Amino acid sequence: MVLIDKRIIITSFGSADKDKRLQSVEPFIEQVKENYPTYKVEQGLTSQVIIKKIKENEGITFYTPSQIIDQGIQEGVQEIHIQPLHIIAGIEYEKLIHMAQEYNNLTHIKVQVGKPLLADVNSYEIIANALSKHYPTYVGEGILLVGHGSKHISNHQYAFLQKIIDDKGLPIFIGNLMGTLNVHKAIEKMKQKGVFQVNVCPLLITIGKHMLNDIGGHHKDSVMSQLIKEGFIVDFVDKSILEYEEIQKLFLEHLKNIIEN
Repeated sequence: MVLIDKRIIITSFGSADKDKRLQSVEPFIEQVKENYPTYKVEQGLTSQVIIKKIKENEGITFYTPSQIIDQGIQEGVQEIHIQPLHIIAGIEYEKLIHMAQEYNNLTHIKVQVGKPLLADVNSYEIIANALSKHYPTYVGEGILLVGHGSKHISNHQYAFLQKIIDDKGLPIFIGNLMGTLNVHKAIEKMKQKGVFQVNVCPLLITIGKHMLNDIGGHHKDSVMSQLIKEGFIVDFVDKSILEYEEIQKLFLEHLKNIIEN
């Protein structure tokens, strides 16, 4: 029996690529439903552009977290637990926190927001161990993790993850498209470490067409093209980190913490 007064919202920026959603976010949401059968579980997207594209391309209507909350209030919901599928506590995460505070201050409902993926030291350790498990390497081989990056102060969380990876002696390098820990610095670091063969892996929850083109596209500015130009043997792993069991469990743990506390 589904409780009418409690709700879970799994939220992300979103992706207009249906196949990528079916590979990553949708299976995770099914896990949440299995873990919390008495809760109504919904998916909220923060990008109006993505919501519009999905509507135009697929005829499916998605809603923002605030729209889902507003509907929940009308239906008598008392508690809403939001688990964002964000890697860092950046701009989008801060917007969710601010929104939750407004609902808590101005309405009768209780709105809680779970932590992002990179939440604490334990999270970093789990992620580093998962990466080493799923991306085994040989001498001269390295893994380049490519994410969005951010100009937000929380971008340092990527650097902290890199430090833990380095402390473990793993040939895994983070090179984001934005921020100080970028692809150019990762290339220099890989050269210093004697890496000549690189597996490029998205450090992303979902891999949209735009990011896929920026990372694995055939144009001269893509990450793959930059690596080839620098003389690396390159392969692309077309898989988001949300497809790995350890990452799914970590997000589920973050959700459990706000539901039980």
